[in-house]
Amino acid sequence: MSVLFIRDIMKKQIINVFCPYCRKLTQWNLNKWRPFCSQRCQLIDLAKWTANDRDMKK
Repeated sequence: MSVLFIRDIMKKQIINVFCPYCRKLTQWNLNKWRPFCSQRCQLIDLAKWTANDRDMKK
């Protein structure tokens, strides 16, 4: 299989994931803020990360 063929298959398949911040279900393929559901969740997570409020789970 060629890389272009695999890429075309992935574009057609809808993948649903949960936003890591608010846990809202969102579509991976159609979302430009992935893995987040929105720009708001992305920016909130970034702000928490830069302030060292996000801990790595062990």
